[in-house]
Amino acid sequence: MEFRRIEYFLVLAQELSFVRAAGRLCITPQALTKQISLLEDELGAKLFDRTTRSVKLTRTGMKCVQKFSYLKSVYDDTLESVRQTISRETKLIKMGIFSPLPRNELVFPVLEAISDAFPNVELEIHADDMDSLKEGLYTGKYDLCITNAHDYQNWIGYDRVNFKVTPAQIVVSSNHKWVKQGKTQITEEDMAAESILLLEVNNAQEKDSFYRVVKTGERHYVRDFDTMLMMLNVGHSYAVFPPVFNDFVGSNVVTFPLPDRYAFNYRTMCACHKSNQKPEVLAIMDFLRKNRKQFQLS
Repeated sequence: MEFRRIEYFLVLAQELSFVRAAGRLCITPQALTKQISLLEDELGAKLFDRTTRSVKLTRTGMKCVQKFSYLKSVYDDTLESVRQTISRETKLIKMGIFSPLPRNELVFPVLEAISDAFPNVELEIHADDMDSLKEGLYTGKYDLCITNAHDYQNWIGYDRVNFKVTPAQIVVSSNHKWVKQGKTQITEEDMAAESILLLEVNNAQEKDSFYRVVKTGERHYVRDFDTMLMMLNVGHSYAVFPPVFNDFVGSNVVTFPLPDRYAFNYRTMCACHKSNQKPEVLAIMDFLRKNRKQFQLS
């Protein structure tokens, strides 16, 4: 039995006119007459007494109104419940985070704003290094990432929302000899005579990047930013990065501008790969673009 025939029957039972009922149902009176006849054949009983002047429910028809009205109510409630379930269906977005970024000032506010603006989106958060985040966007491991990117990196093919542009700076411990000597400017010669701390990923970065071409003493590679910061505090080496990281403020370090020949910038941003056309990803990027001033770092 087709459910539409039950709906047609209930409308006709209300109107008791094939013309008016057909008008409500947006079909012809002839089509309605055929569907009611098919319903009566399926039930094996007449539902209406029809004359050229009137349409009346039979005793069986009256009973069917009660039964079918309840069935229609259950049907409508079930359909609405399914629609609401679909509308509330959680959309999973995999987001990578460069963990050294300032959490209270940037990461947490961005995540909270996305969650508030997109209640149907579930954010799956993963911490990773900068190169792996970029690669993860390309391979589909991540839908979005909040990260840093320096001037030498090629981000063609990626959509980005910049929160802040920060010059890379020379970073040393407050016990470093440059600080004790009272230096306010570090020269290329100073850098060439001292050893540098580098993240292991810098070893694989673009050949023309600062980290590959800088003239320096020994190169010491560390696995992550936290290790780098600890080694800066206890050692005599220097590092080069933008001072926009979590736990940077209050740490035992001093920064200097790079010599002009080496100067370059980092961009703190949210990014996705342009091949990712998930509606939720595009909506989030548009939301961040429109509200990025809210998340700009001081």
